[in-house]
Amino acid sequence: MQLDILAGDQMEELSRESYLPVRVRTDPGFRGEATLEALGDMATLMRVRSTGTFRLFRTDRMAAQPTGSDLLMLCLHVNGRGRVTQNGRHAELTPGTIVLYEAQRPWDLSTHDSLSLGLQFSRDLLPLRMSQISDITARGLAPSPAAVLLSGYLERLDWLAPELNSAQQENAARAAIELLHMTLRGAAPAVPDGAEHVLLEMLRTYVQDHLADPGLTVDGLARHHHISARHVYTLFAATDSTPSMYIRQQRLNAARSMLANPKNADLAVGKIAARVGFTDVRTFERAFQRQFGATPGAWRRDSAGNAARIKAKTPHRP
Repeated sequence: MQLDILAGDQMEELSRESYLPVRVRTDPGFRGEATLEALGDMATLMRVRSTGTFRLFRTDRMAAQPTGSDLLMLCLHVNGRGRVTQNGRHAELTPGTIVLYEAQRPWDLSTHDSLSLGLQFSRDLLPLRMSQISDITARGLAPSPAAVLLSGYLERLDWLAPELNSAQQENAARAAIELLHMTLRGAAPAVPDGAEHVLLEMLRTYVQDHLADPGLTVDGLARHHHISARHVYTLFAATDSTPSMYIRQQRLNAARSMLANPKNADLAVGKIAARVGFTDVRTFERAFQRQFGATPGAWRRDSAGNAARIKAKTPHRP
């Protein structure tokens, strides 16, 4: 989806419908262009080009409102200049700068005559503890071979994403997040590495591939990977989570994506719950509302309304 943005209120509306509510300030000469490309259900790739100066920011009051989203934004600043602030830190944006920030929490981004690429994805896809993520936000990532690979990959993905099918887009998103993980290892030395990290990724992948199995348990994970249940808990502790919490979160994330997909409009909520491993629909509805602040039915209706509004704003291509 590509949109021309002529004023700050248009950018606020775009952000609210496709990302998170923000405030925008622009100068009189501002003109912008935004392109959003969904990478399956894994992430959203954004390209924002602007002439003039604009400022996007989330206030403390905004951050205090529940959104049901816990998103990270990876930003590659391609050209122009700017600054991003979060957690009391400032990162100067010059061509080639890569910066990560927590989208839900307060932040402040200002740019002038700039082009940037952004990758928006769920925080739980990056296998770092919350404290580690908070410690590296709003810091320009140090130049490294991994950072160079990540920059080149994002620029190439910006060109190729529209031509990829859904499965390829999700694989591309996973690869980008893994490159980010590699890049961050120098900034976060406590990241699990070696065989333990590989095993954790195997466990996480197995969970994502078997969400529909109501018998997916910690003991089952341990048996399948020939390790003890205690070892499973130890591996997940490195991500500030437990295996049970991770399984439930992935099931709820999958259900949220299915409810937002127009192809599933005729699929009953109970059937969606069953397809992600919930055997009791009432348990599913309570867990969904507790996690995302809305019932499954309300989430489906809101998603359909947002999709219709975005479609109505999309320029017609003959």
